[in-house]
Amino acid sequence: MDLIIHTKKGPYIPIADIYIDATRAVDKSIITHAHADHYKVGHKLYIATPATVATLRKRINPKLNFKTVAFGEEMVINGVKISLHPAGHILGSAQVRVEFEGEVWVITSDFKRHSDRITEPFELLKCNTLITETTFALPIYQWPDPEKIHQDINSWWSNNAEEGHVSIMLAYSLGKAQRILSGLNPTINKVYLHPLIHEMNMALNKWVDLPKFDFKYRLKPEDKGAFVLIPPNNLKRFLFENELPYKSSIASGWMVKEEYKARYGVQKGFVMSDHADWDELITTVKESGAERILTTHGYSEEYAKYLTELGYNSEVFDKK
Repeated sequence: MDLIIHTKKGPYIPIADIYIDATRAVDKSIITHAHADHYKVGHKLYIATPATVATLRKRINPKLNFKTVAFGEEMVINGVKISLHPAGHILGSAQVRVEFEGEVWVITSDFKRHSDRITEPFELLKCNTLITETTFALPIYQWPDPEKIHQDINSWWSNNAEEGHVSIMLAYSLGKAQRILSGLNPTINKVYLHPLIHEMNMALNKWVDLPKFDFKYRLKPEDKGAFVLIPPNNLKRFLFENELPYKSSIASGWMVKEEYKARYGVQKGFVMSDHADWDELITTVKESGAERILTTHGYSEEYAKYLTELGYNSEVFDKK
């Protein structure tokens, strides 16, 4: 019996009658983290870690029905043992471990294994069947040293400031923005944060101490050299309301490919990802001890084929 199955409403644990990151409104859904592609409005009950609940309250509605579950805390439903474990993706993000009659399944959701100063470290889980994300499951996606990227960002900002340019960096308000902030050197110049980023910082301030900065769309001449952190879809408005010289950038795993810079309309790309790279994906499969590997999100077909060639029992989890 498959403990977790793919349905039109998302991954589903039939015996426990509970979904994981349900894509449509359901009675009960575990939410692995609060990125918009992993939760929907309308569930009767949202089950998540404390940090994820805090961000969901900000992003959806604080009055919804939430059940907070600590990492490692076991829920037993119809004999099925379900627990959440650190995924290392963003603060509060979780893998889901499901056990029934000695059989163990793990669904990683989005995860990474390298340290980022902010997130709880990834926890390796032994299992019989592993459902793994495959966002960057190609050999070209291998991440540089994260600390070196922080140094590069500060160096880029410092050089821009000396030239009188504003440094604009695009980053998702939850996850990437906090990582970038954790490595910024505020002695270089002023820092301005978009309100959406500030809101996420406030939701997470119980777990991580993040610097507090103001924000304004219309900069003044004295703001030359400042660092501005905004979500990607706010770039056009920001540029429309400002006339100061600027340099723009984005931090993303997709920046391994130079052509992706044009998609975001920026001049520079820093390779920084909240997902596992190729080596981390392979290592996790090997160390999990799983006999069966199911792949989902991203390069799922390519990765399943590669694992099959290595001798694993592997297929796409959510194939049509």
